[in-house]
Amino acid sequence: VNNSRSRVNLRVEEYKRPTFTTTLGDAKGQIRLNTKATFSANAKYYFGLPVTAAKIFYIIKRKTNYPYWYSWWYANYSVNEQIIKTGEIKTDKNGDYEISFTPKASKLELEQGLSFNYNIEVVVLNNGGESAKASKSFIIGPVAVKSYLYLESEFNQKNIKITASRKDLNGKSLPGKAQYKLYKLSEPKKTLAPVN
Repeated sequence: VNNSRSRVNLRVEEYKRPTFTTTLGDAKGQIRLNTKATFSANAKYYFGLPVTAAKIFYIIKRKTNYPYWYSWWYANYSVNEQIIKTGEIKTDKNGDYEISFTPKASKLELEQGLSFNYNIEVVVLNNGGESAKASKSFIIGPVAVKSYLYLESEFNQKNIKITASRKDLNGKSLPGKAQYKLYKLSEPKKTLAPVN
């Protein structure tokens, strides 16, 4: 049996309960590629008062969403996350702050209809040296709104019910008007034989 001795130094600190928190809100309006996007945020103490004149360090990252067929046509493309922007700002007298950036896309990326996953990470540092973190992820694409149709009954029934929904790229339902057209297909006078 081999006996051995070892020693390691440990540093034990008292747990300090956080005194404030920070929250990243939604973007102002609809967000699109090559258009400035602004996100509102706030930092406040748990007892209700705002965290004023606090330093905010933020970083914005982007990752491209490639469709399944993309590799069939384009051999060289990057799937790595990219750092889009970093910065330092301060909270105002109400504990509010804003983070703005322009999600840029090339002409080719727009033509291909690519969308992008963005992630904003913030660290808020108050005057006492305490910090709080928050993050927000979202999708931005060439369009801001998508429409979806759901068939709730079979076509062979007399009454057909179709439900339409309007959502942003992150799945949030949006109010708005819609127009639709229903076309009747012309049936052939006789059944056509399959072509060999």
